[in-house]
Amino acid sequence: MTKALTHGCRYGPKYLFSRTAFFFLSTFFYMQPHASLAESTYFRLTDAIADTLHNDRQVGVLILDVVEQQGVVQEKAAPFDYYVNSEIEHDSIRDAQDISTGVKSTKWAHENRGRIEVAKKTRPGTRILMGSEVLQSHNPVSNLVDSAADGSIAGLFLRIEQPLLKDLLYGRERVDEIAEKWILEAVKSNTLLEISARILETIEFYWDLAASQKIIDIQMDSVKKTEELMRNTDDLIKEDEIPKSDRVQVLALLANENIALEAARQEAITSTQQLFFLTGLGDRITDPVVIDWKLDDFPKIKKIPLGDEQIIQKFISIGIMNRPEILSLKSQLMASKYIVIGDLNALLPSLDIVGEISSSNLQMGRRTRSLSSILSRDQSETDASVMLRFSMPLQQSEARGRLRQQAAESERFNLLLSRSRHKAMVKIREATTQHATLAELVDKAEEEVKYNSELVSNEIIRLNAGASTLFVVLDFQRRLTNSKRELVRLQARYAKNLALLYYEMGILLSSTPCFNEYAVANVEQFVDE
Repeated sequence: MTKALTHGCRYGPKYLFSRTAFFFLSTFFYMQPHASLAESTYFRLTDAIADTLHNDRQVGVLILDVVEQQGVVQEKAAPFDYYVNSEIEHDSIRDAQDISTGVKSTKWAHENRGRIEVAKKTRPGTRILMGSEVLQSHNPVSNLVDSAADGSIAGLFLRIEQPLLKDLLYGRERVDEIAEKWILEAVKSNTLLEISARILETIEFYWDLAASQKIIDIQMDSVKKTEELMRNTDDLIKEDEIPKSDRVQVLALLANENIALEAARQEAITSTQQLFFLTGLGDRITDPVVIDWKLDDFPKIKKIPLGDEQIIQKFISIGIMNRPEILSLKSQLMASKYIVIGDLNALLPSLDIVGEISSSNLQMGRRTRSLSSILSRDQSETDASVMLRFSMPLQQSEARGRLRQQAAESERFNLLLSRSRHKAMVKIREATTQHATLAELVDKAEEEVKYNSELVSNEIIRLNAGASTLFVVLDFQRRLTNSKRELVRLQARYAKNLALLYYEMGILLSSTPCFNEYAVANVEQFVDE
């Protein structure tokens, strides 16, 4: 059954499940990881997946890689933030004097300055600076000579610098930010790939445990039937219908069945311990032997034609679009291409147009002029200027060197991407072929179990009628048990290969950008539509 999971980006995991996958959707419902699994009798596959995503430390470490890269992206956006600068200055002059006349005073002169400005650099490269400033001065010499005077100035200004060649649209700071955003997408894809691998491991160990439990049931039933056969053999020996030596054959079979039973129990314990490790349940449950889990049944078998090229190509197309490692390489390739664009831009000469406009108003005397007076045209002075600025380095060694590096890096990502696509085609074709093969083998194994069951039943009837031998019955009983075990193992392989097929197609697990919500493919049902 498919599950979707969600947890908070900041405050830790919390899961929301839904039957959602690449081509099948259904409603969402809440589910929390097991609080007291030791008391549980039903442990679904979706519970194991939820516990893995909730408790596995490695999943948390992988998500922190995304958070770290998000911080890098945020850091690269810093040059485009708004900046506010302000300053206030006060100057005091003792025994002020007028230089032009040489007149001195025994009093203090004062000068106050205030300035505030807002700066902004846009991503296309435009630099904007706007603000206001106030200057007020008082000189006691002004009372003695005409050349010195008290006064104040209030002003507003706006300055715009627009690059026309270098730094236009794709300046270094801009392309670094774009590249880090694409690297963030690559990190997300890599994280999704790693988490998908953890989920695949959980699914495989879950089906291994399910197979072990079923084999335990088969062995217990076989031991029970062998013990029953032993009692029947003793009855036949008492009636002198078979020799006493035949009892040894039954004892040997019974010993063999008990050994197989113990081996199946050990396999179940191993699978349980592996699940404990992946799901994090080992922190709360330390003795897997005492837990009697009821697990999901194996997926229903759905046959597909062996070598059906239409289905294979459909799955390959899905894989090419969704495999995380392919998406990661595409993102890294895009990051590299933008850095190349930035390096090409850095080779251009700098040609900037600078425009500035300012308005100020002067007030003579001790009174300070207000900023509002600047808005009055008949009182304020307006200045405007335009400047064209050009510069060009003669060597460009740094930009040319970076360009060569990134050109090689882009080519490397292209080669890796081509190899990854080829690998996806091979892996998906292999998993699809294996699916068709296993489905056919399961079908034949079911027939074998059916026929062997009939053979054992018929042969026991013949033995009781004196028309068969104990050796033949034991042989058929052994065949039946082996065929049942083989059927279970094939069913487990089919179930694990189904999850592997979704993994190879890149749709086993999907996530929201901040990894607070997951969708897991329905690994208990094969869908090819």
